[in-house]
Amino acid sequence: MRELVAPVEVPVIVGIDDSELSFAALRNATRQITAQHRRMRLVHAFNWVGTPGADGDVAWSAADLNGLMERAVQAVREVAPEIDVETELVQGSAVVALTRNAEYATAVVLGGRRNDISEVVPWDSLTVQVASRAACPVLVVRPEPPPADAPLLVGVDGSHMSELALAWAVEVASYQHASVVAVQVRDQEWEQDRREGIRLDELRVVVERLQPDYPDVPIEQRILTGEPGPELLAAAEEAQLVLVGPRGSQPSRGMLGEVSQTVLYHSRAPVLIVRGRRVSAVGSRYQNETTRTRS
Repeated sequence: MRELVAPVEVPVIVGIDDSELSFAALRNATRQITAQHRRMRLVHAFNWVGTPGADGDVAWSAADLNGLMERAVQAVREVAPEIDVETELVQGSAVVALTRNAEYATAVVLGGRRNDISEVVPWDSLTVQVASRAACPVLVVRPEPPPADAPLLVGVDGSHMSELALAWAVEVASYQHASVVAVQVRDQEWEQDRREGIRLDELRVVVERLQPDYPDVPIEQRILTGEPGPELLAAAEEAQLVLVGPRGSQPSRGMLGEVSQTVLYHSRAPVLIVRGRRVSAVGSRYQNETTRTRS
C-alpha cells in the first residue's frame, strides 16, 4: 500500500514510542502517504510517574521525550521531506491520546507485529484498544513492508461496514493503480439458501454498486467456504493490505468481532480496520451514512 486516500488538510496520526517496531511503522506510514503530501501528526503519550532510573530519577526526562520526537521527525524527513509533520506529546494514556486525535483524522497508524496463531493477545493491548475505540480507520503496520504489486484484500460479509471497507479498498487501489480481491466466506447453509433464492449474492451486488465509479480498478470476486478468520488469513499471505470492518453490522466503538480480531492479530499483511467516516470527496456519499451509525 502506498497511500491513504484523504484531503491534504486531514492528518494521519501515527502513534510512536522508542521501539524499532514503532519506527518501522512510522517509515511505512510515511511511504504510504507520500504521494498525497498530507499532514502527519506524531503522537507519543508518557507518564512522569514512570520507571525509576539508576539514580532514582524518572527514566524519561523532558530532554529524552524531545529527543524521541526529533528522531521521529527526522525519520519522516528521510523518507519524504515534503510531508507536513507535526508532533504532540501527551501526558497520560496512549489509548486516550490516540482516540482523541482519531476524531479528526484520516487514520491512526500503529506498529504491530504478527502474532503466532497459538499466541493469546491481551485484550488491553494498545492496538486492540485503539482499533476498538477510534472513530476513524486504524492501520496496523507490520515491521516488514508488504509487496507493492500485490492486491488489496477485503472481507465482505454483506454488512454496511464491510461495504465501506470495500469502498475504501477500491478508492485506494484507484490511486495506486492496484487491484482488489473481494472475499466472502460462506457456509454450506448459506449456499443452499442462495441456490433456493432465499438470499441474494451480496458480494456481486456490492461490487456492481461500486464498479461504475471505478472502472479502472480490477475487482476479483472470490467465494470461499469455511471459517471466515482462517480463510482470510490464508488469502492475506498474498496481499499488500487487508481491510475488514470492525464487527459485521455492529459498528459501535469499544468492540471488535472475532474475524477482525483474528486478522488483526495474525495477518502477515498490514491490516486496516475500517470504521467511521469516509473523508475523501469521492467517498462522500458513504460519509453521512456511516456517521449516523457511530455510537
